[in-house]
Amino acid sequence: MASRTAVEIGSGGIIDDSVIVGYASDRVDHVPLSIGSEARLRSGTVVYGGSTIGRRLQTGHNVVIREEVRIGDDVGRELPPGEVGEILCRSRFVMAGYWRSPELTAETVREGWLRTGDLGYLDEEGFLYVVDRMKDLIVRDGFNVFPRDVEDALLEHAAVAAAGVVGRPDERHGEEVVAVVALRPGLEASADDLVSFAKARLGAHRYPREVRLVRSLPLTPVGKVDRKLLAEL
Repeated sequence: MASRTAVEIGSGGIIDDSVIVGYASDRVDHVPLSIGSEARLRSGTVVYGGSTIGRRLQTGHNVVIREEVRIGDDVGRELPPGEVGEILCRSRFVMAGYWRSPELTAETVREGWLRTGDLGYLDEEGFLYVVDRMKDLIVRDGFNVFPRDVEDALLEHAAVAAAGVVGRPDERHGEEVVAVVALRPGLEASADDLVSFAKARLGAHRYPREVRLVRSLPLTPVGKVDRKLLAEL
């Protein structure tokens, strides 16, 4: 009887999936290849990405069987597929509460549902998409701006090596979108150039009105942009 082999590869979040795909594709031929990843969201493993290459790479994640996941609005009401809200999860693995902190427990766990602090949405097939962290959300003139969307747009510029986006308090708009950018060695782009570049790719309320150029961006221990330190620059 013919046998069939499949290869699954996983890594920490510091490595981009496309890097793994390129490395593996050069070494494994004619074998089904999938990327595995986990998002723990403070309650144990909640999602597992094991999609075959070419389908939902770096996008949707399968919710693991032992977890219930839904998307909630500001008061925890369930939102329909496609609408962005807070990711809520419930299972026997979710914590019972914080030690000797009933107020914080009541704020974080409601009727068994853990408020993860992550923003995302479910599609019609039940795949979970993580958009950003709630604490990083920028609200400009009542419109939600996700820093990751702005960062991704800026990173499309050939001269941009790294970008981080934060909100700055603004009397007129509530918050203003500010981008901090590090350029690639030997390449040039002015702050005005990058504002125009982002404006052409984002909606009127999402592009950064201010771009600050720096040598490098502060990073967390796992290599992600540290937005808390970024706001202090």
